[in-house]
Amino acid sequence: MRADRNKICGPRRGFWKRAAAAVMSALMLLTMLEPSAQAYASPGDPHTVTFVFANKLDTPVSGVSVLLKDEGGNEISASSVNENEVTFEGLYEESTYTYTIDVGENEYEVPEEESIQIEDHDMEIPVTLYTQAPECSMESVETPQSFGSRVRFEVNYTGTEPADFQWYFEDERLEGETTAVLTLDAVTHEDAGTYSCTVETELSAAARPSAVLNVSAADPIVTVDVQGRNILQSRADITAVVTHRENPSAPKPEGWVVFYIDGSSAGRRRLSDGAATLSYMRLGTDDKHLVYAEYISDDEENYRNARSEDVVYGKVTPEENSHYTVSEPDPDTGWYNGEYPLIITPISDGGFDQIWNGEAWAEQVAVQAESADGTVDILLRNSQTQEETNTVSLSYQMDSAAPSDIKMSAPADANFDRRTNTYEIEFTAEDETAGVSSITWYDRENTPHIVAQDQNGRFIEDMTADEWKSVRRIEADDAAGNTGENADVGNRFIEISYPEADRIVDETCAEIDSGQCDADSRYFYRSSRIAVSLTVSDDAVAAGALALYKNSVSEPVALEYDSETGLYTYTVELNTEEAYSITIQAEGYTIFSSEYAGAASSSAYTSAQHILDMTDPVITVQYTPDELPEDVAGYNQVRTATVTVQEANFNPDELGFTQFSATDVNGDALEEEDRLRRELARSLERAEWKGENGTYTAENVLMFDTDAQYDFSLECTDMAGNSGTYEEDRPFIIDRTAPDGLEIVYDTNPISTILEILSFGFYNPSVTVTLSAQDDISGIACFTWTYEQEDGTSTTVNVERETGEISCTDDSFIYQDGGKKAVASFVLAGDEAKQYRGSISFTVTDKAGNTSQVHDSNGAVKQEDGSVIETENGHVLVVDTIAPDRAVRYPEPQQIRDRRTMELYTGNKAEYANRENTDSILYYDHTCEDGIRAEVTVTEANFYAEDVKVLVNGEEYTVEEWTRQGDERTGYIELTEDGTYTIDIMYTDRSGNEMKTYRSEQIVLDRTPPVIEKYEFIPASADGTAETSDFIDYLEYGYYFKTDFEVAVTASDAVSGMDRIDYRLVPYENGIRQEELTGTAPVTDGTARISVPSGFKGQIYAEGFDNAGNSSEEVTTRAFVIDDQGPSVEISDSNSTEYADAAGNALYMSDISITAVITDRVSGIREIAYSQTSEKTGTDQRITLNNTGYQAGDQLEDGWVVEETDENLVTKVSRTFVYNTDDNDIVLSVSVADRAGNEAETVSSRRFTIDKTDPVIHVAFRDDDDSDLYYNADRIAVVTVTERNFDAGLIKTAIQNEIGDVPDVTFSRVSIDQYAAVIVFDEGDYTFDIEGSDLGGRKAAVSYSGGNEHLFYVDKTCPVVTDNFAEFSSPETENSFREEKTVTISVTEHHFDPELMGLRVYEKEAGAEHSADGMTDMDSAVSAGQWVDDGDVHSLTFEVGAEAVYRIEMTPQDLAGNTSDSRSTVVFEIDTTAPVIEKKNGFYVSSDDTEFLDIYAYDRAQEPSPTLEFSDLNIEHLEYSLTVWKPDYTSSEAALVMEPASVYLDGDAQHEGIVGGGSFEVPDFTEDGVYALEVTAVDTAGNRSELNVNTYARVINQDVLAFIMDSNAERNSGLYSFQYEDGTPISMRSDSFKDLEILVMAKAGTDVDVVLRDMNADELYTNAQVSADDSIYGFTVYNYTLRSDFFRDSFDDDTDADLYLSVKNDGKRVDLGAMHIDSAAPECELPEELASWHWYFGDDRQTVAITGINELLDETATKIYDNGKESEFDYSQEEGTLTFTLEKGWHNIGIALSDTAGNINNIQERTNIHVGYFWLWTILLSCILPAAAAAGAVLIYRYRRRIQ
Repeated sequence: MRADRNKICGPRRGFWKRAAAAVMSALMLLTMLEPSAQAYASPGDPHTVTFVFANKLDTPVSGVSVLLKDEGGNEISASSVNENEVTFEGLYEESTYTYTIDVGENEYEVPEEESIQIEDHDMEIPVTLYTQAPECSMESVETPQSFGSRVRFEVNYTGTEPADFQWYFEDERLEGETTAVLTLDAVTHEDAGTYSCTVETELSAAARPSAVLNVSAADPIVTVDVQGRNILQSRADITAVVTHRENPSAPKPEGWVVFYIDGSSAGRRRLSDGAATLSYMRLGTDDKHLVYAEYISDDEENYRNARSEDVVYGKVTPEENSHYTVSEPDPDTGWYNGEYPLIITPISDGGFDQIWNGEAWAEQVAVQAESADGTVDILLRNSQTQEETNTVSLSYQMDSAAPSDIKMSAPADANFDRRTNTYEIEFTAEDETAGVSSITWYDRENTPHIVAQDQNGRFIEDMTADEWKSVRRIEADDAAGNTGENADVGNRFIEISYPEADRIVDETCAEIDSGQCDADSRYFYRSSRIAVSLTVSDDAVAAGALALYKNSVSEPVALEYDSETGLYTYTVELNTEEAYSITIQAEGYTIFSSEYAGAASSSAYTSAQHILDMTDPVITVQYTPDELPEDVAGYNQVRTATVTVQEANFNPDELGFTQFSATDVNGDALEEEDRLRRELARSLERAEWKGENGTYTAENVLMFDTDAQYDFSLECTDMAGNSGTYEEDRPFIIDRTAPDGLEIVYDTNPISTILEILSFGFYNPSVTVTLSAQDDISGIACFTWTYEQEDGTSTTVNVERETGEISCTDDSFIYQDGGKKAVASFVLAGDEAKQYRGSISFTVTDKAGNTSQVHDSNGAVKQEDGSVIETENGHVLVVDTIAPDRAVRYPEPQQIRDRRTMELYTGNKAEYANRENTDSILYYDHTCEDGIRAEVTVTEANFYAEDVKVLVNGEEYTVEEWTRQGDERTGYIELTEDGTYTIDIMYTDRSGNEMKTYRSEQIVLDRTPPVIEKYEFIPASADGTAETSDFIDYLEYGYYFKTDFEVAVTASDAVSGMDRIDYRLVPYENGIRQEELTGTAPVTDGTARISVPSGFKGQIYAEGFDNAGNSSEEVTTRAFVIDDQGPSVEISDSNSTEYADAAGNALYMSDISITAVITDRVSGIREIAYSQTSEKTGTDQRITLNNTGYQAGDQLEDGWVVEETDENLVTKVSRTFVYNTDDNDIVLSVSVADRAGNEAETVSSRRFTIDKTDPVIHVAFRDDDDSDLYYNADRIAVVTVTERNFDAGLIKTAIQNEIGDVPDVTFSRVSIDQYAAVIVFDEGDYTFDIEGSDLGGRKAAVSYSGGNEHLFYVDKTCPVVTDNFAEFSSPETENSFREEKTVTISVTEHHFDPELMGLRVYEKEAGAEHSADGMTDMDSAVSAGQWVDDGDVHSLTFEVGAEAVYRIEMTPQDLAGNTSDSRSTVVFEIDTTAPVIEKKNGFYVSSDDTEFLDIYAYDRAQEPSPTLEFSDLNIEHLEYSLTVWKPDYTSSEAALVMEPASVYLDGDAQHEGIVGGGSFEVPDFTEDGVYALEVTAVDTAGNRSELNVNTYARVINQDVLAFIMDSNAERNSGLYSFQYEDGTPISMRSDSFKDLEILVMAKAGTDVDVVLRDMNADELYTNAQVSADDSIYGFTVYNYTLRSDFFRDSFDDDTDADLYLSVKNDGKRVDLGAMHIDSAAPECELPEELASWHWYFGDDRQTVAITGINELLDETATKIYDNGKESEFDYSQEEGTLTFTLEKGWHNIGIALSDTAGNINNIQERTNIHVGYFWLWTILLSCILPAAAAAGAVLIYRYRRRIQ
């Protein structure tokens, strides 16, 4: 009990202290959080609310009452009711009230109940009353309305009072819509929505009926009109008009029109204003054509697509049985043949009596050409009228030839079906026309057997080998009923038979039975001889057809005839130990082998390997490293073993361990023993063997990296079944783990308290240190210990370091626990000169050389009573005799003054402040925002903060926190309030050493700034101001002086008194701040004087400082000005003229202005005086300016403007004087005074005069003969100017000539006031104008005569023409072009007229001779409006598009009659016919068959690659794009990659996608995948065929193209996340699966499903997430994601199922992988005796067996717990049992069984199980104790009787 009590008092004492502290903190927190008594908010201030009633005309309504209630439903009485007002008083602020209106006898409607919230003032609530809304309704609108329809809404109002209407759309007001009817002319989708109309009378509320409008797409009407061309009768224009079905004003449809002629698209055109035209279409009048148009809408929300009615144009198209008859074909086959010929006869009653037979007109036609898809053209004629019909085609089938080349295939491995033991034999025959329809074979008895035809048209028969051998004759019928025969069918064969092998293996060396054999199997015989027999259908040797080879060596064959069977036989001998291969060559024979079912080949045969082997394998093992170093007993590194097997027929899968052990130092098996055996066995299984001459080596195949003592044996069985063994003769130790379990115990009685033992202790005179450690494998070899002095302690007497080593041979070294644990001890003894203050650490080294990490001083202290107390945070030994020391440091003060003299200390204040006994005062100012922080440092090794005593001003102060550095502890004393302080510090340590007492100097903390109170002026300012306390923070002038003066500043400080005033004189010059003057003035009796120098203008700033260094706010007053200079005056006359009047004054011809500017930039302008004098008038004016409120741009009196200011001073003004009337001798005079009283002298302007008169100009053109604007001769004009102040340079003629020079203009004087000039205009395009002015700038009045004065032309140049006629010459194509040609003509002519260009376009039929003969002028081909003008260049561009022969010529002339030479093109032709597709895979197809999907299944594996062939006389090349999707297994990242790749033909070296010629074959069409091919054919004229889109799918190796992506075995991803590489499924829980990405490629439109299929073929659909890519024609690429949560959600916790992940498509399926889902915990049977409180009698250990385990267990995760610790067990997978042992004693048994999928069966713990005699002794004691008690009672009783 005492030991336990000490333990609680030791390490747990801290816990109880902490727990108590936590409880106290929680109680305090609960106390703080305890809610106070509930406080109810008092109501707000009361207010008055008045309700005011009026109608919508704002007329008051009386007789209305209000029912008002508060939040509690209490009614509030009105305080007053006056006319139309009801008032309530005492309504509380922020409260909510509800009110109801009673209208009384009034006719108004009663409003609904409402609420109000009282605000922070009295409220007036206006209430508007309405009469009942009028009764009205709105007619419903039929909806939806089609786009563009006209819609009408109408309101039905039945009232008699006048009503107002207002329409709304979705609450948006429709301006101007104020009647009962709303009309929408043509609705759009934007008009869809709700329409409503408010209806109200003078006093009523508004009614608002509504209706909803929906808008749908309109069905337009399409009409087609065909108009023949006047010039080309074979051409026509087709026009389609698309209109709204109902509303002509609806928006025009937009989009395209596709035109169809006889069912084929003829082109498309864009709609323009609802119409589109297809011009110059070849529709000859001799033909009949069906024409219609389809409208394709741009926006089907507005107009839907539509189609026109059919229009018939041209010739009659003959019809069968109306115009002609056709003979009947063979009724059985539907084909024509010799018995049933094809004859076509016209019907004369049908209007036509003759038919064209290809050479002449006849009465009937007998068709001779045989074809499966033949056509014959029918052209009829009326022999009387010569009228011909259109040509129509008749399709037919005709064949009279029987099938030929009839034969059958031979048996082979590839066509054998194991399930039926039959071969798939294909029968073939050739019939080019009708094709083979059936095949029949006959056996020896001539019995017929009809061969079935599969879905791909092949004739396939499943035949046994005997049936195949019996075939004697074959017949083939075609579709037309013709029969062909092969009567000589004789199948020759050879049979080879082998004896039964002792062993058979597959290509992976796995043993298989005979039913699993194939061509890759190998056959082993533990025998020295075997015989192989041959059976031949005839004497092939005699025929020279048979050759036999044994291991490639020819062997002669002597066949013997067997008369019973009629066959020939031979025996081959194999008689030495080696591998044999037999080869037979027999042309024309089918060779059958007994090696495996279905083994057959044609003409040649090579056997599998047949091996004779009777020799056992030999095993050797070589280790790395091989030998141990000296002085160690085990390897402390990984040891690897290289295994070598000498065996020619070595099978690595049959090499393994026969015995294996991995034990500890005691020889006990390790828990990992089974795991190690499995891992090493797995290493052998996965080894990479290198073989040479029958010797196989796996280098470093076994890796021994787990600590253990190893011993093992190996055995190898070769493929023939021979066995060899290896026994390890030198068991070895692997120990790479350093010892652990390091512990340290200090064994003596410390003199310190229990608490101190936890971290340090005092020992005297010595301490015994005991070390221990554990190593389970090789055992402990030695201990190495180190003593280290604690950092920061004295090194005078303390030992700095000691070390020592204790080996296993020392007396103090002891082994325990069978050698797993070692214990050693040593002693540290001290004396006066040798002491310790530090800690112990040690390391341990085992016998394999592994050394542990350093173990620190943490351990335990052994007490006097033998109990042990665990230490904390290391264990330190302490001896202390040193007294504490201290140091106090202060922040640098702002001032230090002598305490007696108050003189400032000027030295290093930071250093001086930390001195002691200086009798000083330390001052700290406002910069110490948080106060003063004094740093206290105490030097003491054994420091306790609670022993330090600090007094501030005599009161105890607690330092909050001490920080440590070595033996120094630092804390802080914080002084936060303004005042004077003294600090005292005392300290005695736990050893009684006393520190020297500390007392500080006087400390003053003053953070209060001083205050400046006023400025006094000495002398007073000019306006008599003597002082001011009006401080401002902006610049404004207010005090003016003429001489220098002084300012007396008064200041005060409440804490430490004033020291000085710092001041700044900030001058300004012309508004710009100048360099300031600074100074300091001492404060005496609260005042400091500042002298201001003369000429100063600016501000005076003052800042006061107290003795602590605090400063006041810097202040200033209005600014000061000293000014003794007057203002300046300037009059600016910027007007100029080069003329003068008679008096010599300046002469001005228009209004002028003069500006006066006044400036004073020192004290500013105060007063202005000015005057004006002239011949006509005279004036005097004076204005005065205020000192504030002006800004630049302000208007003063009489037009004066403020130009500049200096803050509040006006420093510059101006006025512009305008003179706009004639006057003479005009003079302006100005004077001014500034604010200092200085006046400027008067300033005057110069004299000037103004005069105004306009000149006159007249232009007269001479007469000429031309009446239009074009002139062929020079044109002459005479210009006359009337003006007294004339200057020829001021007369401006504006003559522009676009193409030539401008004529000169020269004036001559005619009279005193007239001047003239003659102008001659040469060739050019002229514009003419003239203007002028006099010397005063006055503009002249201009007049003209003669006509065409401003615009006319003089032209003498012929037109210049360029064209692209040369582009119509193309010798390479004989001037033929594949598309529309653009004609481009450019004429350079200034005077151009398109009607004068003489352009003609001539045409004749396409295909005609390329000459000018027989051409017709297309007079309407080009119009004048097609010319495009760009200055003098005039361009014409037009298209020549219809197929025809053309010639274009041109003879141009300009407006002046100038002509250019004629020009023309060569004769050329437009040819737009493009190539078309003709064949696909060798079969003819329709020209419009441009899309093709073809799937190659297994039965088409041997078919050739797909091909395309195009038809055109001039094909030049094909342009192709081939994209292939097929699996790629070469990726390093995943086992499978499936991405599209571009493929090019071998001849396309540059990968341009171009190949010459007109045919294409898909390259490398050998692997499964999808091949997407797009091809366009191009002829020599550049015509391009329609794009041919072809998709080929090759599905040979698997029925569905499906793959699991990202399948990587190393990363366990994709397929390998649930299946091993060998195909075995991984047992997994349903919640252990990963997401799977599955790619599927399937024919478009077919169903694809991802399913899970169980062993009963039941399927579970996964509903995997999928995204589809439809970019491949006819095929879709699906990317499925099968989420992991599908497995979790779909399978219960008790699921145990084997499944296949499959993909299904179009009736087929592919299995992608096998799965094993195991979510059920393993089950077992426990023995009955394994129960709680069970007693196993006796001392022997007990073995417990758990049986009936139904799952494969994971031995590493399965646990047996005995008293809470893991216990060893033995598990047998084969028997399904698990056993463990119980030693003597008490046991609590826990069992957790975990299978390989991770499912765990936690079996309830069995408790209090006992092995031994406990219960026996309990029973005995239960009997003995009562007897002893009774005997004792008797003795006591007798004793008491005796003493009585």
